[in-house]
Amino acid sequence: MREVARYLIELGSLKRIPRAGWGKITSESVESVAEHCHRATVLGYALATLEGANPDRVASLLAFHDAHETRMGDLTPQGKKYLHKLEEAEGACLGDQIRPLPQPLRSAVLSIHEEYRSQETMESRIARDADRLDCALQALELVAQGRNQALELFERNLALLKTPTAQGLGAFLVSELRAGRLGALVAWWKDGAAGRT
Repeated sequence: MREVARYLIELGSLKRIPRAGWGKITSESVESVAEHCHRATVLGYALATLEGANPDRVASLLAFHDAHETRMGDLTPQGKKYLHKLEEAEGACLGDQIRPLPQPLRSAVLSIHEEYRSQETMESRIARDADRLDCALQALELVAQGRNQALELFERNLALLKTPTAQGLGAFLVSELRAGRLGALVAWWKDGAAGRT
């Protein structure tokens, strides 16, 4: 159990690793990798349920999709271009992370990693869309705070969506932005609307 505990402690360090890409937009800490993974997992569960896919599998894919960042950090797209074999590096990192784990857990995590990277299943495509939608939502929240340079990230992530439900949610967000209702959409929870339906 020592190796399982060590692995879980390592994954807990994602709470302290900042998402790197937001540094171009604001000097404030926007979110950690763990915070991103959490909302992406919830998004993925919702998308999978609405698409008729397996929400538990999508949630599993997303819970582990950035686990390698405990050792590699969160790389910006600009930083990734200097790693000529990024997928190999991520795979080697994962191998080092899970090698000490008991076989059933090691096999399960490896299967999750391979499915997410292959993008061959509906669940893996939904998971990738959830990852992108979380980035789009975070960018939208920054736009609502007056950081309009985040708009490019919002649009770029929406353009990459593949599944109908994710595309529909993206279209809704664009319509709210264009109609000038972005502030109300983002602020509804903060303004005490949590008790209203």
